[in-house]
Formats: sequence, structure tokens, C-alpha cells
Amino acid sequence: MARRSPTLAAIAPMLLALLPALTLTSSVAAATDTICGRVDAVTDTTATVDGVVVGIADLGTDAVAGLQLALNAGTSGCVDVTVEDGQQPNATAVDVSLSSLCGNVDPAPGSDVLIDRVLIPPELVSADVLGALQWSINQNASACFSASVSGGGSDTQVDVSLDLSLCSPVTALGNDSVTLGGMRFAVAPDVDLQASVGEVLCVVISTADDGTLQVIAVDDEDDGSPAPTPGPAQTPPDTAISQPVSSHIPATLGAVLVLIGALLVVAARRSEIAASM
Repeated sequence: MARRSPTLAAIAPMLLALLPALTLTSSVAAATDTICGRVDAVTDTTATVDGVVVGIADLGTDAVAGLQLALNAGTSGCVDVTVEDGQQPNATAVDVSLSSLCGNVDPAPGSDVLIDRVLIPPELVSADVLGALQWSINQNASACFSASVSGGGSDTQVDVSLDLSLCSPVTALGNDSVTLGGMRFAVAPDVDLQASVGEVLCVVISTADDGTLQVIAVDDEDDGSPAPTPGPAQTPPDTAISQPVSSHIPATLGAVLVLIGALLVVAARRSEIAASM
């Protein structure tokens, strides 16, 4: 009959006692962190922030659009991430702020819009704001744009502000609205809009507190209307005949008198010569 090793018999209870502890420590809770820095890349599944590649599958459309805006503008942003040992950091929330982006409104491929050569992600703005930006391209408009994006998933908070400065013909008027170049805008209560259909109106259009767009100011200095062209009864005067005739009389009379005097002198001289002969 084989004998049990006394050494194994002594340490076996100790190993059994340690087994629960070893099992518990093998599972480590995920750590959280915040990464802030320049946004260098955004793909369908990842973003690169401050040189760190993080997963963005849990961020949601609005939060990803905020990172895309930071990438387009070449600015910084922050992401909250969870980190598990040996796994790629996973982003759960963002904090991106962009202000005072001012410049011309220009078209981009498709239906996208550029402000000061920065592409505005269409997912970040409402349909009304995107429509106004697309419409303003043909109005030679300039814009100032700002956006703040925070949180992630269904809790993402987006705050967008837009100011448009442009001149456009009035195509319709309402009690509290004006239609410019075929697009209707509300008029702020404190704006005294003196306009008529067909007039070219220069205005500032801005987002209200509820996100809608409204005219907040009118430029009375220059309505953008072209100068009137002369009609048949408005023929400009010919500068060659516009001076009064009387202004030429003194000079002409003086020349005649000088000529007469010269002729009299010549005649008198000839008389003297004839008498002396």
C-alpha cells in the first residue's frame, strides 16, 4: 500500500484555502480615465485623441459628430474612456467646444457646407440650420458658427449657434416673417422691418433660444440694390456742350479787338509810306 507524502498532506489544506482568493483576484474591474488633446483621426469605429486610439462604438451619432468637427477644425477635444487590461480604451463620453468660426459660406461635395474652409458635419446641426446654410451659399453669405458637444449616447448635449450675414431679394412678406430668395424666416419682435417685395434686403439671421432661425437685424445703410440706369429721359449731359456760352464771350471779344487793332496799325503804316513817296 502506497504511503501519502507527509509534505503534500501538510500543504494541501493551505492550497485549498488560497484557491478562493486566487479566483477573486483574477477578475479586475475596468478603470476610467479622461484623455484630452488634438483630435487627429475619426473613423467608423475609432478616434485618435492626443495620439491614443479609442473605440467610439458606444458614443452615439451626436458625440461622434462633435469629434469630427474638432478634427475638421484642427482643434482639441476630450474623451472619457474605460480601460481594461489588454484591451483598447473605449470612449463613453466627449467634451468638444468650438467657437468663433467665422468666414464665407462655401459648398462642399454632396450637400455639405464649409464655413471658413471648415466642413460642418451635417449630423451635428438641425435640418433647419443645415437648410439655411445650404441656401446661403448662393447668397454670398458670411457666417459665424459655434458648437458645444458633451456627454455620450442618448445623454449627449449639443448646443449650436449660427449667425448669417447676407443680402437677398424679398420674395414674400408675412405678419412676423419675411421670405428672402425663396426661404422663409421669422422676424425677431424688436426688429422694425420696413421692406417691400422685390427689394434687396441686407440682414443678419441668427439662431433663437429654441434653435429656430430668425432675422435679428436689418442693414439700413446699404440695401444692396443696384444703382438706377439712365432711361430715355435721363440721358447724362454731354460735357462738351454743357458749359454756358457766355463763359466764352470775354475771350472771343478780346481776340477780335486785338485783330482790329493790328489791322488799323498796318493801314496807318501803309498811309505813311504812300504819303512819303
